[in-house]
Amino acid sequence: MRIDASGNVGIGTMAPTSLLYTFENGAKTTNYTGISHVVNNTSATSGIAKIGMDIQSTGGWTGAGSVNIGLNVNATGGSTNYAALFQGGNVGIGTSSPNFLLEVGTSAFSNTAANFSSNSGILNSTATFSNAGLGSAGLFTSNSTGTGTGTGQFKNLNGGIAGYFVTSAGTSTGLPTAYFNNLIGGPSAVFATGNVGIGTMSPSSSLEVNGPIATAITTPSLGAYIILASDSVILVPTANTSATYTLPSATAARGRQITVKNPSSNAISLFSTTAIVATTSPGSSSYSLLSGKTVTVVSDGSNWYIIAGF
Repeated sequence: MRIDASGNVGIGTMAPTSLLYTFENGAKTTNYTGISHVVNNTSATSGIAKIGMDIQSTGGWTGAGSVNIGLNVNATGGSTNYAALFQGGNVGIGTSSPNFLLEVGTSAFSNTAANFSSNSGILNSTATFSNAGLGSAGLFTSNSTGTGTGTGQFKNLNGGIAGYFVTSAGTSTGLPTAYFNNLIGGPSAVFATGNVGIGTMSPSSSLEVNGPIATAITTPSLGAYIILASDSVILVPTANTSATYTLPSATAARGRQITVKNPSSNAISLFSTTAIVATTSPGSSSYSLLSGKTVTVVSDGSNWYIIAGF
């Protein structure tokens, strides 16, 4: 060990260049630890913390192009290299009280909590989330009150696949590969541009489904019925008497299609606060759906148009 005139301590070197500098080389034939730091103190005092190692890199460091690095870890040269192993306890980044094995948090609205990027090739992943149990492989939550923000963003700047969800193995059935849920009334998922394919990797339309499509089927109780936003296909009860079925506001349902089948022996009245337009009439606020008939209407954002069954 050497202490030079500047107070630098060298272990394994005669020319330390920092306050503490250790150096060692040579071949090893057994497991080897370069530096071992063990803190085994005990205490029963309430409210105190034990910190095994505290690294602080503070103070003014503001020169042009200067960089302040708190910890620099480099593990190379081995058949397998691990930069760090955390074998017990939770890890917090941006938080001093992590509740999970890894918790990344920031209090600044302008900051991104985590960013994963790589130049990996085809079929390689920038980030992989996996779960061998029954839980979620990845869970993204946000308390942001702003608009235009995203809890999780998948972005590819080179024309590849930005997000890839796959269930490749396991014994659990009936669980979704991807689950989206918005609890405050907004859309669960928005695809701003590009085509969406289900069952195909090369969709040629805004939405292309390679397989059967299922839709909600509703059979209301007897009597009048107010058609809900969750309704798609409505089967009038066979024992129904003459009744009125009220369509949702066309303004709030642009592009929606609703099909009503009337197997009862009585006609029902399909009612809207705006016009119901058929090719054979200029449009009125009601349409009589006769016994045994079916009608499909679609909203253009102003009125409901009959596109089938008139």
